[in-house]
Amino acid sequence: MYTKEHIRSLLSSNDQIIFDQIENHTLLGASNHIKAIGTMIENLANSDNTPDQIIHNIKLVCNYYIQTRGKASQAISNAIFIMISNIDKINLNSSEFRINIINNKNNYFDISSKNLEKILFYATNESKKFKSILAYDYSSTVEKFLINLSKDNISRKLFIPESRIIDGGYPFIKKLYSIKNYDIHFIPDCSLFHFMKNVDACFMGAETLYADGTGFNTTGSDIVGLICNYYHIPLYFLTPMIKLDTRSIEGFHKELVIDDLYIKLTKNWDLDINKDNIQFKTPELVPVNPNFIYAYITEYGIIPANQMYNIALNYINNLQKDVILNE
Repeated sequence: MYTKEHIRSLLSSNDQIIFDQIENHTLLGASNHIKAIGTMIENLANSDNTPDQIIHNIKLVCNYYIQTRGKASQAISNAIFIMISNIDKINLNSSEFRINIINNKNNYFDISSKNLEKILFYATNESKKFKSILAYDYSSTVEKFLINLSKDNISRKLFIPESRIIDGGYPFIKKLYSIKNYDIHFIPDCSLFHFMKNVDACFMGAETLYADGTGFNTTGSDIVGLICNYYHIPLYFLTPMIKLDTRSIEGFHKELVIDDLYIKLTKNWDLDINKDNIQFKTPELVPVNPNFIYAYITEYGIIPANQMYNIALNYINNLQKDVILNE
């Protein structure tokens, strides 16, 4: 695989800024990353390079994200395959080859937008009865749902844990703090057990899901699932089916993506402490047992976790992955 520096060099100056934001975890959420990659594809298609070089560069950038972010979030890999699904069939001698690349990419976002509308509709209808909600770790889908839910002007308590490993709680605050009918409580992760006994329902996005109903999300999500099970609180995963890891039914399982939190965890330590023999590595994503998940809210509707399998098989059969990326 080409180096990160080489992939970055293929991009426009504006896309290099976005590339850095993804690398530095300042741009969060698989949906936001997919949107950013789509922009990169469009800008590469509009570059002054030859048609062959444009196709080559698009594949290099896409393969990079499949091998990096795609290992943590299957949605990114699946979305990339759909966005460039016909790229090998495009007539490079046509004057419209650039437009064909962009239109193919845009088709994904058109479908995705319609799917999101369905998810928000189902989630909002399901949640009108809840007066106290916890949202764990930033998800653009969960954020949009919470904004949508607030439009009924009913007062609700909203608990947002810090999700410290990536500071995944704060992005919610930036968008939601001004909504007057949310009584927002920003809490440390270690206080989850205390606060959750007063919560009606919990919501999180999924980086990935398996056909058996297992959901993957940022470290700490498994603790939320365990506490939900203990207190009999419904845990909902809001996710489009694009995040389904199709390999799970073939016996392949996700490798743990490990983050080194050396800088994050030691930035306030005394300088005279020798940190060389201390480990600061931790998984980026963890699985949540399907027995702890009440339901997935997807474009197909509200699906109990233990009923996901047949729906997943149907989705897998319709998903194309016929693009050759190993250039």
